[in-house]
Amino acid sequence: MAEHALQQLRLDEKAQEEVSVEKQQENEASALVAPQEEGTTPTPLATAAACAQAQCDHPPLGPGPCACVRIKTLKLKQKSAEGLSPEEETEFAELAEPLWVSEQMLRVRRNDPTLKELRLGGRGLTSAQVLDLFTALVQNTSVKRLILGAIQIDEPAAAVLCHVIKVNTTLAKLNIHGAKLSRPSAEQLHEALKSNNTLKTLGTDNGFVDTAFQILRARNNDPSLHRLALRCTYPASHYGLCCDLNDALMCDIAEALKANTFVTHLSASKGTLRAQGTEALTMLIRSNTTLASVDLGACVFETTDALRAALKENTTLTKFVARDERLNFILQLNCLKRNDPRLVKLELTIKDDNFPADSGVLLADALKENTCVKSLSCFASRSFYHRRPQSVFGEAGAVALVEVLKANKSLLISELKLIDCSIGVAGALALAELLKTNTTLREIDVTRNDLTPAGVAALTEVLWNNATLTRFAADTPSLGLIVQINCVSRNERCFCGIFDTRGLTDEHAIRLAEGLLQNTFVTRLRINLLHLKDTGLIALTKAIATNRFLQALYLDGDRAQQPEVQKGLVHFFRMLGENGTVERLEIMGSSLDDEVVASLGEALKTNTVLKKLALDSCRLDDAKVVVLATALEYNSTLSTLSLRYNTFKSSGISALAHTLQVSMALTELDLGSRSDTTAAGLDALAEALQVNLSLRKLTLGVIHHDYNARRKLAEIRVMLQDPVRQAAAGGWN
Repeated sequence: MAEHALQQLRLDEKAQEEVSVEKQQENEASALVAPQEEGTTPTPLATAAACAQAQCDHPPLGPGPCACVRIKTLKLKQKSAEGLSPEEETEFAELAEPLWVSEQMLRVRRNDPTLKELRLGGRGLTSAQVLDLFTALVQNTSVKRLILGAIQIDEPAAAVLCHVIKVNTTLAKLNIHGAKLSRPSAEQLHEALKSNNTLKTLGTDNGFVDTAFQILRARNNDPSLHRLALRCTYPASHYGLCCDLNDALMCDIAEALKANTFVTHLSASKGTLRAQGTEALTMLIRSNTTLASVDLGACVFETTDALRAALKENTTLTKFVARDERLNFILQLNCLKRNDPRLVKLELTIKDDNFPADSGVLLADALKENTCVKSLSCFASRSFYHRRPQSVFGEAGAVALVEVLKANKSLLISELKLIDCSIGVAGALALAELLKTNTTLREIDVTRNDLTPAGVAALTEVLWNNATLTRFAADTPSLGLIVQINCVSRNERCFCGIFDTRGLTDEHAIRLAEGLLQNTFVTRLRINLLHLKDTGLIALTKAIATNRFLQALYLDGDRAQQPEVQKGLVHFFRMLGENGTVERLEIMGSSLDDEVVASLGEALKTNTVLKKLALDSCRLDDAKVVVLATALEYNSTLSTLSLRYNTFKSSGISALAHTLQVSMALTELDLGSRSDTTAAGLDALAEALQVNLSLRKLTLGVIHHDYNARRKLAEIRVMLQDPVRQAAAGGWN
C-alpha cells in the first residue's frame, strides 16, 4: 500500500515538472486568465486562478493538483505497465474534454495568432460557454474558420453572434449546422448578414438564415454562386422559420440580382407574391441578363399581367415554373420563336381550365422557323371536375403540328409525345402521312388518345414500312408491337428484348420469326398467346430453334386451352431439345393439356441448357406433375423449378420428392403458398431431404388446418438451415 502511494507521488511530481516546462516554453509562467466581463458566468475550468505547483491557468481540483497536472499524471500512468483502472479511465474522460475546450476558449480570448480554425462540434458546449465564445470573437482577429455543429444558441448568444457577424472582418467560414435557433434569433441573423461582406461560407439548417446568406453572396457577386435556392426547413418548430417566398424577400432577391452576373438559376418551393413582390420579380426579369431558369414551384401570384408581358419580351430565360403554368407556356413560345439553342428538350403541360383554346395551334406556329428542338413532349391534362370532351390542344393543334414538321425540314425532332391531347382520326391520318417521309423521328407516344379504327389502320400500314422508329406507344398495343418487330428485323443494336406482345397475331408472329432468323441482339422474348394460333406459334418455334442468341422466353395468355394454341405449344416444347441457348423459360397463366405436358417432359429429358423453369398458374394436376417429375430424373442442368398456384396435391408432391432423391440438380423448388399440403406429402419431402443435400431453398408457405403438417413443415425448415447442407450446397444465395 505504501509502495503504491509512493509510486503515485512520483507520477504527480513528474507531471508537475512537465507542465512547468511547457508553461515556461510558452512564456506564460505568470499569465492569468483575462478578467471576466461584468455580467458573464465564468466556466468551471477557465476561472482565473493560478495553480502554484504548475503555474497554469486552471483551478485546483479540491485539495489535490490542478486539472492539467492530474491529466498529465493519468497519461503517464496510462503509458506505464500498470495502466489505468476503470475509475481512472472514467476520470480521465471527464477531465480531458472540458479541459481541451477550456484551453481553446483561452486561445480565442488571447487572440492567439496560430489559431486559424476552431472545431467545437460535438463537445457539449453549455449556453454559458457559447456566450463566452461569441463574446471573445468580437475582438478576435485570428480565427478564420469556426465549426460549432449542433449547439444550443439561445437569444442572448444569438444577439452576440449577430454583433460578431457585423463587426468581425476575419471570420470567413461559420458552421452552425444543426444549431437550434428561435424565430427571433433567425430574424436577427437574417438582418445581420446584410451588413457582412467577408463571410464566404455559412452552414446552417435554418432556411431563413441560409437564404439571407445566399442573398449576401449574390449582392457581392460571388463567382461561385450559380444557383440561388430558397429551401424550407423541417420541422419549423425546431429550427425557426421556413423560407417561403414573400414580397419582402422577393424585393431583397431582386435588389441583389440586379447587378449580379453569375447566378443563373433561382428557385423557391412555395410562397405568395402580391403586387409588390410580383412587380419586383417583373423588373428582375426585364433587367437581368444572366438568369436562365426560374423555378418557383407552387408559388401563387396575385396578378400576372405584367409578368406575362415581361416573359414575352425576355431574351435569356428558358424555363419558368410556377403554379400558373401559362407563364411557362408563354416563355416556351418565346424561346421557340427566337430559336434559342439552349431549348433542345421541350416539355409542356397544357391544362384546359386556364389555357387558350388554340394552344396547340400557337405551339405549331412557334415551331415554324425553329431548328433547335430535338424532343417535344406535350401532356394536355384535362380537369377532373370540369372535364371537357376535347383538350385545348385538340385535333386542330395535332394537325397543325404535323404540318409544321412536314414543312420545316430543318426541325429534326427525334422524340414526339402528345399524351391526352384529344387526337382523333384526323390527327392519326396526318401522323401517318408524316411517317411516310420522316426519317428523324425515333420515338412517338400518343397514349390516352382515341385514334379510331380508321386512324389505327392507316398507322398500321405505314408502320410496317417505317425504318427509323424504335418505339411507338399507343392505347392500341399492336402499333407498338409492329415497331418492335421492325427493330428485330433491322437487327437494332440497342434493342435487346420484346416484352409487350399484347395483340400478337399470326401475321405479327410470322414477321417476328423472319426477323429472329437473322437477329443477333435480342436475348429476351415474351410471347402472348391470347390471339395467337398454331401457324404463328409454329413459325416462332422454328425461328427460336435456329436462333443462337435468345436466353429467356416468357409465354402467357392462353387460359382457355385453345386447341390450336395447344398444338403449337407441342411443337414449341419439342424445339427445346434443339435450341442450345435458352436458359430460362417461364409460362404463366396458360393452361397446359396432357399432350403439351408430355412434350415438355420429353424435352426436359434431353435438354442440357435450361437452368430455370417456371410453370405458374398453369392448372397442373397430380398426373401432369408426375410426368414432369419423372422427366426431371433424367435432367442434370435444371437448377430452379417454380410450380406456384397450381392444383396438384400430395401425389404430385410425393413424385417431386422422389425426383429429389434421384437427381441432385435442383437447388431451388418453389411450390407456392400452399395451405392444403398434407402431412403425407411433407413426410415424402422430409425423407428426400435426408438424401438430397443440394436443395437450398424450398417454398411451401403456411399451413393452418393440420397440426401434423405444421410440425413436419417446421422440421423441414430446420433441415434446410443445417450447416452441413449449406456447406455441401456451396453456401446460400
